[in-house]
Amino acid sequence: MRTLLSSISAWLCYVAVLALLVAMGLVSADVILRALTNRPILGVTDIVELLFAVSLFFALPSVFLHRQHVVVDIIDTVAAPTTIRRITWISSIFGAFLLGIMMWRLSYPVSDMLQTGEGTLNIDIPRWIYGLVALIGLGISLVMELFNLAAPNRAPAASPDA
Repeated sequence: MRTLLSSISAWLCYVAVLALLVAMGLVSADVILRALTNRPILGVTDIVELLFAVSLFFALPSVFLHRQHVVVDIIDTVAAPTTIRRITWISSIFGAFLLGIMMWRLSYPVSDMLQTGEGTLNIDIPRWIYGLVALIGLGISLVMELFNLAAPNRAPAASPDA
């Protein structure tokens, strides 16, 4: 199961990086065209918004699977390993709870956007796509967090500066 989740996480990270690269390329091309020809690319802000959402929400499951959240090591330096494992377990429960709440709270606006057909300002990208990207990322993140709860023997990954 860990291998499957790691593969899913890796592919989502590849998509997130690709989305970020495309967004950077579009912004660069827009700035260059605006400077040289005074003609910007139509709808680049709408596309870049969507690509940034993909980049954020598709990279998020990897953070939850590998427990690479941004942390401040205050208790870690003085607490016993069992205490740290308990804190990690409690934070995983809290994280799963919050991810579930975020998905629940986001589902209504996304369905509302789907029904009303709301679109972006410049090129009318359906807004529900943005919400769907967020729901997919949050849902897969929830699966990763629940997997970490089901596999309590796994220690959190070491921080890069350790």
